[in-house]
Amino acid sequence: MALDGNFRPTLLVGIGGTGSKIAETILETAHRNDRSLSARIGILALDTDLNSLNDLRSVERRSRIAFSRPETVYRLLERNAGVERTWCYSRRDAEMSEAILGMSLIEGAGQIRMLTRLALHDAFANDSLMTTLEDAISRLGVHDSDQDFAGSIHILVVGSLAGATGSGAFAQLALALKQAARQREVNATVRGVFLLPDVYARGGSLPRTQIPNVLANGYASLKELNAYNVLASLPHRKADFTFEYAPNHTLKQGEMPYSAVTFVDYENSNGGSMGRGLDSYIDMAARAGYLMIFSPLGANYGSVTVNDVRQRLAAISSGSNNLYSGIGIAAVNYPIDSMRRFLSKRLVLENLRGDWTRLERFCF
Repeated sequence: MALDGNFRPTLLVGIGGTGSKIAETILETAHRNDRSLSARIGILALDTDLNSLNDLRSVERRSRIAFSRPETVYRLLERNAGVERTWCYSRRDAEMSEAILGMSLIEGAGQIRMLTRLALHDAFANDSLMTTLEDAISRLGVHDSDQDFAGSIHILVVGSLAGATGSGAFAQLALALKQAARQREVNATVRGVFLLPDVYARGGSLPRTQIPNVLANGYASLKELNAYNVLASLPHRKADFTFEYAPNHTLKQGEMPYSAVTFVDYENSNGGSMGRGLDSYIDMAARAGYLMIFSPLGANYGSVTVNDVRQRLAAISSGSNNLYSGIGIAAVNYPIDSMRRFLSKRLVLENLRGDWTRLERFCF
């Protein structure tokens, strides 16, 4: 797949274990199809679970971001006491049991979204995470002999809304990436592709005892995302809340986390599914992300998004919005072996024409 000079540099951002696998798969597919893309594609894999990050094959070390520390939740709250007055339970609240306060998030957030948000807040406040995001964006702004950098990039955020990491950080990171792009004077379009909880709950990859937590994470994520979009795009609904996505950075009216969000559910509208197991859905999400960014179909997708203004305006006038979609992915498989044999025969016939055929007539 050769891209023309209009291809926008792209940053792939995987959130959580599933998101990091999806982002890595997209990166590997892009490099396999066109090695010249290396300077035009960046990747970040972010997770609270360090072990999950260490399992990645194609993501370099500097792009694996563990936004957690080998410290207890109690210590994190002690260092970020301001969050107890706004969005986080206090260390004195009954909900913050000794078991939770004694947790270390270096191996994950235990499906508790609030703890992911706490770890992310601490990483922004004390580990220069915003600078890390800015640097990843800056690395895409490369001028070379083939392509110029026009000051605009795509950012594709992938993950799931089932576990604590994806559901607890997907909105904050999207807004932070936009802020990081503004700091580096880059225009960024942020899209998202996320697996919904039923992929895990009905796909058979979860113990039954964890299913209620996963469904609750997904429901809360969707409610929050809708609230952010209502605040941004439907001012007459008068949403009245403050959302601090990073220390000293709050969501502003008119600012949505994502330009478009695609959800991958367990089954389609006709009740068909990809079968039990997670791998097929990870592959489907990776194909969706790849086609959106790197294929001519992706250009059509962007065109439809841009030309959908009338539908958006109609939705807003009716008190709703038009920002979410699902996706189905198919593959076009070329008959490579048959094409190779056909082209080989054509080449032989072409070479046997002209002087060879005249020589044959002269001799025989």
